[in-house]
Amino acid sequence: ARPERMRNLSERVRNTLDRMDKVFQEFLYVSRPDRDDRTVIDLVICIRDSLEMLAPRFEQADVAGEVSAPSEPVRILAYEGSLRRALVNVLTNAEQFSPPGETVEVGISTTSDTAIIEVSDHGPGVPKHKRKQVFDMFVTERPEGTGLGLFLAKAAIERSGGAIAIAETAGDRGTCVRIRLPLAPPESETGTEAA
Repeated sequence: ARPERMRNLSERVRNTLDRMDKVFQEFLYVSRPDRDDRTVIDLVICIRDSLEMLAPRFEQADVAGEVSAPSEPVRILAYEGSLRRALVNVLTNAEQFSPPGETVEVGISTTSDTAIIEVSDHGPGVPKHKRKQVFDMFVTERPEGTGLGLFLAKAAIERSGGAIAIAETAGDRGTCVRIRLPLAPPESETGTEAA
């Protein structure tokens, strides 16, 4: 029972408990249904707000966040709370795999009926054979990760009628997460819809 050994063991126990707490918090979030109906959201504002909320984290990691978006609003119909959490999870994941001094780039574009978000980092990238697995529960490349962030993001985005995938990138480094969400129909410009 050497003091140094006891300190080491207690630190390992604390880290394990912290990790378990994160997992339980994520499961509690998954088990709670969205309280609100789907609402019309300006996706550009939603993403800028999410990046602003993460600004201290990005600054501490010496990673920049940059948004390229249309000048006009991009309106989608979604569950706002869970969508914001999904975006935060995807942005946090990009920050965690970005080397210091790099930039997480967020591009927003539209087709006739779809909003497209591309979150790109300059980290190690995801091998082709693992690109679907990263959205499975408990899959993570980080020892301190829970493996729930991208799983929850996928569930929230699909619940709002969208899809998420790892897209091809130029070169062999970096990851691009592509999210597709249906645009709000013109008649629901300011309305809500029952779940």
